[in-house]
Amino acid sequence: MGYASYADALAVCPQVKVRMLPAALDFKVTYGLCLLDEGCTVAEELVAFILGVRGQRILQRMGMLALD
Repeated sequence: MGYASYADALAVCPQVKVRMLPAALDFKVTYGLCLLDEGCTVAEELVAFILGVRGQRILQRMGMLALD
């Protein structure tokens, strides 16, 4: 069993079977995001992008929930 965010690409492969999980096995995953080096400009820009409007739209399009 695994998780793949590329389910649409796999759906066109006849040898791949998709099974829905029963509600009891469905779960919410929480991801964290932190800067390990606050002086790293590139990392700070990446975090700003991910947390910004465009980054959040991309994540939502990939099936993730909006930030709380």
